[in-house]
Amino acid sequence: MGSNLSSRAKGTQKTKEPVGARGHTELKAEPKATATWDLYHTNNDDAIEASSTFDTESEDEDADEPNDHFDERETIMADCRNLASMAQDFLHPELPASVTDSSATARCYFERYSAPEVESVDEAEARAQILADAAALKKLAIDYMHPELPVVVTDFSATARCYFDRVSAPDVDSLDEAEARAQILADVAALKKLAKDYMHPELPVAVTDSAATARCYFERYSAPKVESVDEADARAQILADAAALKKLAIDYMHPELPVVVTDFSATARCY
Repeated sequence: MGSNLSSRAKGTQKTKEPVGARGHTELKAEPKATATWDLYHTNNDDAIEASSTFDTESEDEDADEPNDHFDERETIMADCRNLASMAQDFLHPELPASVTDSSATARCYFERYSAPEVESVDEAEARAQILADAAALKKLAIDYMHPELPVVVTDFSATARCYFDRVSAPDVDSLDEAEARAQILADVAALKKLAKDYMHPELPVAVTDSAATARCYFERYSAPKVESVDEADARAQILADAAALKKLAIDYMHPELPVVVTDFSATARCY
């Protein structure tokens, strides 16, 4: 057993090369180098670095090792760095692109003139909150306008008595009955309008189409003159007065005529 220095010293001494049975020099097997690769991910630039530790028996044997292993190792490490860079670019597209050529120019795809307007994180959160509030208001409006809809619950243990199905609840029309009742009321309203139009032809016709035109039958050029309501009332009053005067004149001119009474209890003495 010796120290590392003694091992290195022994490794520098010249030894006789063994000669085989045929007189040729036997080839010594190259010492195997053991490598330990430590890959870790840094926090600053997210790059993959590698550290290798080689333990060999002597410095001369390290100098005699072929360069193919180192070339292959450098190629593998370069591929790992490229893959790490591609993965970082894919996962973080918001990071700026680092270039080494000062004359390289490019247009940002997201900041081009024709790019759609992109909202910020705060705007997106505000829009999501507004949409959530609108959906909640819509649900409340549906629940208010349609109390007949069932209540959807997620708790299977929730129990309650239906207000509309209680024993003392008034009878509620079904959908078909409500539609039939509405149709009957609409028909009655239409018949009432027709009866009103028939009984009162003097009323104006109400139209909703501003382009609708027609000639009034009662206001046509050849129509007879129609008196107003006041004139008709005055004429009726005059005719009633004339009839009363006629009756008085007949009673005066013909006293022999019997008196016609409508009250059977009326009694009088003949003059």
